[in-house]
Amino acid sequence: RIRDGVRDDHEPRRYPTSGVGLVAVVLESGRPLRTDDYAAECAGRGVKPVAGALDMRYWLGVPLSARDRVLGMLVLRSNERPFTEAEEGLLLNTAHLTALALSSVRLYEERTRAYGELAAAQDQLVRTEKLRALGEMASGVAHDFNNLLASVLGRAQLLLRRVQEPQLRQWLQVIERSALDGAQTVKRLQEFTRIRRDQALVPLDVNEVVRDALDITQSRWKEEPTSRGVTLEVRTVLGKVPAVLGDAAELREAMTNLILNALDAMPEGGNLTLSTALVDGRIEIAVADSGVGMTPEVRDKVFDPFFTTKGPQGTGLGLSMTYGIISRHGGSIAVESEPGQGTTFRLSLPRGTDVPGAPPAPIPLSSPPVRALRCLVVDDEPPVRAVIADILESAGHAVVQLGDGGEAIARFAAEPFDLVVTDLAMPRVSGWQVARAVKRVSPQVPVFLITGFGVELTAEERRAHGVDLVLVKPLQIEEILEAVAEVARSHTSAP
Repeated sequence: RIRDGVRDDHEPRRYPTSGVGLVAVVLESGRPLRTDDYAAECAGRGVKPVAGALDMRYWLGVPLSARDRVLGMLVLRSNERPFTEAEEGLLLNTAHLTALALSSVRLYEERTRAYGELAAAQDQLVRTEKLRALGEMASGVAHDFNNLLASVLGRAQLLLRRVQEPQLRQWLQVIERSALDGAQTVKRLQEFTRIRRDQALVPLDVNEVVRDALDITQSRWKEEPTSRGVTLEVRTVLGKVPAVLGDAAELREAMTNLILNALDAMPEGGNLTLSTALVDGRIEIAVADSGVGMTPEVRDKVFDPFFTTKGPQGTGLGLSMTYGIISRHGGSIAVESEPGQGTTFRLSLPRGTDVPGAPPAPIPLSSPPVRALRCLVVDDEPPVRAVIADILESAGHAVVQLGDGGEAIARFAAEPFDLVVTDLAMPRVSGWQVARAVKRVSPQVPVFLITGFGVELTAEERRAHGVDLVLVKPLQIEEILEAVAEVARSHTSAP
């Protein structure tokens, strides 16, 4: 408040809104009131005079009304002379203008808040659509790249099963590791827009996720700063919060990205704080650092894919992936930062149910002997088709290779096969059509669908398409051999 041109920090006097003083009468009626005897007017209207107001008998009060709503009052008191009708009219006009100004301020605040919410929603929509467009582009690139990796990884793993010379094995392991790293890079590109449906969300303790992420990054925030003589303090403030429904690996990846991002912002050391709390019925995870902070321009682009301030050392994918992960979990992520004031990322996730205890470990059973299968492998890429065939033949299975879906359907109708392995994206006839045709002829024959697009299907969707198993390129040799062995075991045990 400003009083006599000076800021007044005293608590303002608040009058009762009913039963006390003439203010209550004006507020209830919404009409002005002028009297030459304050005490008598109070007595006549059956209200109790306000303490301290009886020393001034002349009283004038008008309501601050706007749109049929009383916002407040203007009151004049005097002990020298009564107020005139003209003064009442002037005060009433002043009150009307004041009420309009107050109403406009309130309307401006409401519209400013609504505009801010709309702008935030538009920013999120633009960011989501940008990620979606990138994901669609990455999906096409991923298919071709995964085909290349399938041949490299498959051949390397086949050779590792046969080569015994240590130096050669070491070189092959380098090739294998590089191919697997390439596959993970492709997968991260696909993660921008993917809605994971092939893996069920389970109740998770977010405090455990935070602790796991700290364990994963320990070398970066403990050993490395110590070796450079830098002091970096990490502390946790983990509240008692409900579980969330989520994918543990994805949430660990999101937390790891945020922790590493915070550490990069504190090259000279500082403080990193991770906290969890229940805020407005949702689980909030905060990652706060005391680093260099961000300008508004950087803050607005921080979740854009390939945007980085780290130069050649940064990929610009970490925070984009984190944004996608949190969005897939039905959550939101916000950033607070100012240059030189550090940065805080706040993750908000919907609450799930209590975390169940870990299920008992299954007792391994000895595998029964399996017989060789006759397999039909269908893929329009000869290198991929050949490596799949070689993997199956290395396990003793007989393989027929075809590069066209139509030819595969005709061959299956003419000859018996125990298993069909088909690529998804093929010209003319797709893997979906091959699978459905196989099931029409022999519903008991399993169909494995191989794809480089990262297709994710529920069990019901797989059955509807006639697919028993979806394998994602680049295939790992143990993955496909175990799946085929399971088919062979079922054939062995069948009557």
